[in-house]
Amino acid sequence: MMRRRRLRLLLVGVAALLGIGILVGCGGTDSTAGDGGPVLTETVTADPTASGPATSAAPDCSKGVPDLSGPVTLSSAGNFYHVGKTVQSGGDSCFGFRIYDGMIGDRTQGAGTGASAVQLLVVFVDGKPVLDPTPYLTKGVRAVKWSATQIDVQFDMRERGIDPESWVDATYRRSGSTVTADRPDFGSRMSVTSFPGSNAAPSTPPSAGTVPLDRFRKGEQFAFRSPTGAIVCVSRGTAFRCETPNAGHRVPATEVCGFYAEKYETAGSNVFMWKDGAACATTLQGMWATADGILQYGESVTVPVPDGNLTCSSSDTGFRCVDVNGRGFSVSRETFARL
Repeated sequence: MMRRRRLRLLLVGVAALLGIGILVGCGGTDSTAGDGGPVLTETVTADPTASGPATSAAPDCSKGVPDLSGPVTLSSAGNFYHVGKTVQSGGDSCFGFRIYDGMIGDRTQGAGTGASAVQLLVVFVDGKPVLDPTPYLTKGVRAVKWSATQIDVQFDMRERGIDPESWVDATYRRSGSTVTADRPDFGSRMSVTSFPGSNAAPSTPPSAGTVPLDRFRKGEQFAFRSPTGAIVCVSRGTAFRCETPNAGHRVPATEVCGFYAEKYETAGSNVFMWKDGAACATTLQGMWATADGILQYGESVTVPVPDGNLTCSSSDTGFRCVDVNGRGFSVSRETFARL
């Protein structure tokens, strides 16, 4: 009997060190014993100061949705979004949102024009604004409903303030620290590339290497864009072009495609393609191309052209598209060069 009790006391001591509770029966019987003898049950609670396995504390979601201050950096070089008043907010510090009125301008102030007045939806996770999914500027945003794991919103997708309102549904979902979104194609609209301060949740790290063209399939063609959205490229059959929406480039007369009068192509080219075995520049007449797929920095993809292939590589300075002999072009929002 004494030996058994010493064994049980030893177990109790070990349990206390491990930070757990156990039930110990004394008298050599258990609760199913049929001899009618007494059963003594002892509950052992671990000392809160004892060392043991660490447990993670539940996140504190009692705080309100954070706020932004200072200009927000945009994908269009030299442009910033100046945050104005909050028009709608919801959720909490763990998962919430703010919709801002604001204005596009330079680093110091908004432009002060009607065209520069836009709204911005910012989603927050664990007190930080998220960059993935990429936040875009639109004419209007409104939240419909929200919960601890989902935010349903609508975006006004019209291009100009004088156009009729065009509301499109979108849904943001949280899983852990990750946010995913089902939402419309924002095309060439300006997007946020960084928030003020250093507390922004980073976007998904880009991967590197050669990627298959099929990753960018969009119906009967393939379309991809730069991470900032400043460059959009489209491949259809052996026809290939890249565009810099709303950003014209001055080019020499020897490098234009010759589709339009020379004075137009040299003064404001924004479409760059492969024609007759060389790169050339022209200007867009029609709608800008759009792309959902992103050719991340460090990635490259190969597209067919009439006399071979071009391999386009992405970096923070733009796209470089060349054939096996190094002929092709480089393009960014600010520059174009025939190679």
